[in-house]
Amino acid sequence: MPLARLLRRGCPTGFLTLMPGRLRERRPMLPAGTLPTGPAAPTGHLLLSETLSAMPWGVLAFGREGVLRQLNPYAARLLGRPAAEVLGQPLAQVVPPGFPPALLAALHEALAAPGSVGGEFYLPACQQWLEMTTHPAGAEVLVYWQDITQVVTKRQQYHALAENSPDALARWDTDLRLRYANPALEAQAGQPLAALLGKTLPELGVPAALAGPYAAAVQRVFGTGQPQLHFTAFSGPQGEQYYQTRLVPELHDGQVHTVLAIAHNVTELKQAELAAAAQAHFSAQLATALPDRIMVRELATGQVQYVNRAVLPELGYDPDQVLAAHGRGEKPFPGWPSDEAALATYWAALAIDPTDELLVIEHRLRALDGTWRWYRMRGKVFARDAAGRPTQALSVATDITAEKQAAADLRQAHDRLAAVFSTTLDSLEVLRSVRDGAGVLVDFAWVLANAAAHRLTARADLVGRHLLVEEPDLRPSGVFERLRQAADQQQPAQFEQYYPQRGAGAWFYIVAAPLGDGLVVTWHDITAQKQATANLMRLQLMQQQQLANAVLAAQEAERRRIAEDLHNGLGQLLYATQLHLHALVPTTEATTFAEGKRQATELLTTAITQVRALSQQLIPTVLEDFGLAVAVQDLCRAYCPAALRLQYEVADLPPLPLPLALAAYRMAQEVIMNMVQHAEATEAHLHLTAPSGWLELRAQD
Repeated sequence: MPLARLLRRGCPTGFLTLMPGRLRERRPMLPAGTLPTGPAAPTGHLLLSETLSAMPWGVLAFGREGVLRQLNPYAARLLGRPAAEVLGQPLAQVVPPGFPPALLAALHEALAAPGSVGGEFYLPACQQWLEMTTHPAGAEVLVYWQDITQVVTKRQQYHALAENSPDALARWDTDLRLRYANPALEAQAGQPLAALLGKTLPELGVPAALAGPYAAAVQRVFGTGQPQLHFTAFSGPQGEQYYQTRLVPELHDGQVHTVLAIAHNVTELKQAELAAAAQAHFSAQLATALPDRIMVRELATGQVQYVNRAVLPELGYDPDQVLAAHGRGEKPFPGWPSDEAALATYWAALAIDPTDELLVIEHRLRALDGTWRWYRMRGKVFARDAAGRPTQALSVATDITAEKQAAADLRQAHDRLAAVFSTTLDSLEVLRSVRDGAGVLVDFAWVLANAAAHRLTARADLVGRHLLVEEPDLRPSGVFERLRQAADQQQPAQFEQYYPQRGAGAWFYIVAAPLGDGLVVTWHDITAQKQATANLMRLQLMQQQQLANAVLAAQEAERRRIAEDLHNGLGQLLYATQLHLHALVPTTEATTFAEGKRQATELLTTAITQVRALSQQLIPTVLEDFGLAVAVQDLCRAYCPAALRLQYEVADLPPLPLPLALAAYRMAQEVIMNMVQHAEATEAHLHLTAPSGWLELRAQD
């Protein structure tokens, strides 16, 4: 706007006649200031200078050539430079670094334009929005900068709210044509904004049943200037939709220029209202259908104000009679005597309850057939008077007879299990898996252990402790690995284990069954069974040994008899024959007789040698006389041919029973004969030792 008009709006009345022409008559422009000052300055110029200095606007005067001739302090602050530094400078030297290019371009345009140039610009250095207005005045151009930061900020905020609001915003003119729509309305309409603006409701495709009432509401705002509320309900692709629209007048010069419509989707709220109504109806039906007794009781008198019809039919009473008795405030069926006092205390507590907390009581009622049934009643304050004192209570009673019976059965079973758990001689343990960060099972922890487990481990505080910490020998013995496999594979494990660290050392039959991420482990002591088995095996071995000894003794007796028969019978006979042959007198030709005698003698000698060898084989007298070691050495020397190099090592042997020594001798004899007759070996080794109470015979060829 022109400076004279500006001064008329905000300056003293003495300046009301100041015209732009007067400003043009100022000659010359004074440096280092806006207008002359001091006693010599004209009064008008002083007043103008003071007025410009006090103005909240920036005012600058440029010559048409672009030289700054005048500015007020506000303009100097916006430029960020002292007035003395910029007065008389061309525009390019006046503006500071970082000056907005758009604003600089507008100033250049104003210097050359015959008319006014305006616009809104942002000064980053001051962080302010400016509205610029220029006024050409002959050889000068006046520039006005007004701070509109608050206006722009509010406008931006309003625009951001409008553009991002989930509510649909629309602006209608007096012809009921759409002049503005936000993205929410655009999305609801399903058309681009350009296709919506300028159209009326019918042109937008709104049905007449909806457009008519809406248009009438907008017209009322134009006519009365007062806001209106309009409700709309319609069916869409997403079902029934409900909107509440607030119509607000937008004034210009005191007249309603446009109407702003803010449509809020209240579908969820409306649906909630409908759901609440349906829920209330459902609750009423539910209360009637529930098997529980629902009752509203007057606390002061004890009279029942409401009770549903499902009033304990399991007691055998007629529901109508029960309802009538409740209506008269009477008790239709007796309760357990000891429960009556507790019920009285229960109702008294509700009558003074300041917290509205739920109070629970369990009591018994007698059925018509004389049996007693258990009920759990939950009650809380339902209503209070003006002083906050409870007046009514709501209670719900549930039949828990089956629950009580199940609890009693469970308790009895638990007691039995606890008795077995505590009195059994087997060690029972419940273990929880202990895993590392990777989920690998690294240990177990005791969760539960019976008395036998405490005795077995000699500890009374097993719960919570780790298995391998308390029993480290379980890992090298392999027990922990078997338990780990049972837990990881979720498969039971059964095995026997001798464990010397448990007690004084015993055999156990161990059963591990998975339980969640853990195990139930039973240690059953089978030491007595193992000892009985060992004793039985020892007895069997003894009997077998005795039998073997008897067999060997019989065999040796038979061999001795045969040997004696051969020695005393055949041997003596052959020997006598030899003697007789030696005593023969030659009657035949000498050479023939000599040859016959020689042959007979050789045959008899061979027979005698074989008989002696057979006798020696049947009963090795060296074994009886000198023991197993000497007998085996004698075997090696006697049976070793020249082609076989037989090396033997016979250790010092402890005294052996003759049957065992004879058995070892026979085995050595058989091995040597096999190597000599069948192996075709050139070298052989025979070792006879007695390590750790065992007799060991090793042969190699």
